[in-house]
Amino acid sequence: MLLRHPPAKVGVPRHRRAEASVRLVGEPLGVASAAGSVARVPSRLQRILVSACLASLIWTACGGGGDSIFGVAAVDQPLPRLAGKTLDGDRLNASAHADGSVLVLNVWASDCAPCRKEQPMLVELAQRYGDDGVRFLGINHRDDLEAAKAWVEEFGVPYPSLYDPSGRTAADLGYPALPDTYVVDREGTIRWVVFGATDEKQLEDLIDRVLA
Repeated sequence: MLLRHPPAKVGVPRHRRAEASVRLVGEPLGVASAAGSVARVPSRLQRILVSACLASLIWTACGGGGDSIFGVAAVDQPLPRLAGKTLDGDRLNASAHADGSVLVLNVWASDCAPCRKEQPMLVELAQRYGDDGVRFLGINHRDDLEAAKAWVEEFGVPYPSLYDPSGRTAADLGYPALPDTYVVDREGTIRWVVFGATDEKQLEDLIDRVLA
């Protein structure tokens, strides 16, 4: 597991860090990770994270889950205002980018191994669902700008990403790990969150549910 804060703070053995499929970021969270670390969670996220853990058990039992540690959570919360500069330096507002369409929002970084694993799938789904009016948007979290641009070029990412070197933009989503993926309906309400890595089958199902 790659940590944004020093490993000593959460007591994750070095040999365990490479085994996890998500990377904890920002402030430590009050949820036991796959490596057994426990820290604190902002109060406004406790309900969502509890739901996510329960949903993860259900999803795994149903044969889903992919590589995600926390799994899938059904959510009913408005998308917070997410605005800033893209990797190309253009101003972008997430709600304006969605423009009344279903929005898939993915938080990523170029040094995140599970992000690399799921990126080709995200590119494919973005192209496939383009005719259905689904918009995709990335949030590049605490990354090197040139490395992030090289990532976009390497994978041929067809959608923009907000550049978030401070982590403040992504923090408004209250997410615990990288990667995370949010599916937002046409009214701007977050309906589904995948905490951790997702896969094609899982994300396709969530998008189809919101489109229905």
